[in-house]
Amino acid sequence: MSDDQLCGLAVVLDGSEHEVAAAHWAANWAEHSHHHLSLIEPSELVSAQTSSQRHRARRLAGELRCNHPGLTVDHRILDGGPDAVIRRVSPRCTAMAVSRPSGYRQATRRLAAPQCPLVVVTDEPTDTRTISLLVDPRQTGYAPTAFAFAYAASCGSDLHALLIGADSEQSPGEDVIGQLAVCYPSVALQTSALPSWGGVADEVAGSQLVVVGSWTDRQGLQRIDHGFLVAQAMADVDSPVALIAHEPAA
Repeated sequence: MSDDQLCGLAVVLDGSEHEVAAAHWAANWAEHSHHHLSLIEPSELVSAQTSSQRHRARRLAGELRCNHPGLTVDHRILDGGPDAVIRRVSPRCTAMAVSRPSGYRQATRRLAAPQCPLVVVTDEPTDTRTISLLVDPRQTGYAPTAFAFAYAASCGSDLHALLIGADSEQSPGEDVIGQLAVCYPSVALQTSALPSWGGVADEVAGSQLVVVGSWTDRQGLQRIDHGFLVAQAMADVDSPVALIAHEPAA
């Protein structure tokens, strides 16, 4: 099966220590959302594997099938490295999961890549029932907030919205939260403000999932400077982080 035929959920295996946690997180989500799961190995990594490493993806696929009997899991090898594979296949997936890269520069490239929800996993989530949503109040992007509300509603979780750098005036970001709160009355909502991205890690510690926008400018181009800022903020966050692409401004 080619990447043109991809749909459902995908996890990109990058050979890191966290790739198994990313695969298990994706399998749980795929089973919950009734999607199938694709385990993808970038060819650049496969060519560098030792003989003992070459069957790890097949073993992982078998483990996921045993743990999730109703889940369809397929395994494929696609050309390129991890970041190139993410860029190429993300438009064809409902969502993707990857392990968190080490280093801000590598993380920034990965933050700029997704055209679908991309969940970056370090460890499997804790048992908390809280979803954390990080919002720049000046932005009007609807997609991250809508994703956070829908995910919280489907899991029966609470939602904690943190407004980064909020001032005293009502902002577009707050307006979007208010509108969606009406649409999802079952979601218990809490809002609070942070002066900057610097205090994010402490505020979201232990969250089931952290949702943040992977932002675009008015031409629809990814803001790498913002990606670097988010990468720094997320460096000490152990929870899975969902990066949701904002719609380009009109």
